[in-house]
Amino acid sequence: MRKTDQQSSALLRCRSLLVLLSQAGLILASLVCAWLLRFDFRLPDSGLLWAAAPMLIAVRLAAMPLFNLTHGWWRYTGISDAVDVWKAILAGSLAFFFRSSSVDFKVNDAWFAVAPGSGSYSRRGLASLL
Repeated sequence: MRKTDQQSSALLRCRSLLVLLSQAGLILASLVCAWLLRFDFRLPDSGLLWAAAPMLIAVRLAAMPLFNLTHGWWRYTGISDAVDVWKAILAGSLAFFFRSSSVDFKVNDAWFAVAPGSGSYSRRGLASLL
């Protein structure tokens, strides 16, 4: 067996781990982008960002299988898949909010950085919805 065949078979054996790591990387990248947009491309409290990141990644990765987003058939996607993605993001954000509010954690800035649609509500208005 040639070396390239061995490498490709090794990648196929650990492809679910690679997919999981790439999804975690995309979640982290979206968190950092949301944080930068929220705070006008400044990092006023980077410690809070890095404290929120592992919890948010874990919660969002746990929400993905609940909405059947790990099946891998993205070639045949439709509106229902887009709705499932939105529901998974919303469920992950709500779980992150309730989990972080039960821990001694400054949730205000972290929640408004990652909440979907948080830019269209004021802090008091969004908090009253919850």
